[in-house]
Amino acid sequence: MRQRYPGLYNTNECQRYDDDEVETDHHLWSCVASMDDQKRRWETAVGNVAAAGRRAWLYARRKWSKDKEKAAKSGRDFTVRYPIFTKKERKE
Repeated sequence: MRQRYPGLYNTNECQRYDDDEVETDHHLWSCVASMDDQKRRWETAVGNVAAAGRRAWLYARRKWSKDKEKAAKSGRDFTVRYPIFTKKERKE
């Protein structure tokens, strides 16, 4: 990181640990502290995707109900399937 951002980093050593491990691309992706941080961030991102999917499903469900009511009031057939949303369980 120091090579790319010399103004931000004083040394080439890992910024997460106080050891003398030189921070290389390989170390950046295999560092235990980095892996823990990446895992937390991925879990947050996946949770955000699930939340966005749920919001979209709720919107689609409300729209489906309104469209069904409109069709019933006008005497038209309504054949659109009810929107579903399933949340898969996480594998640990």
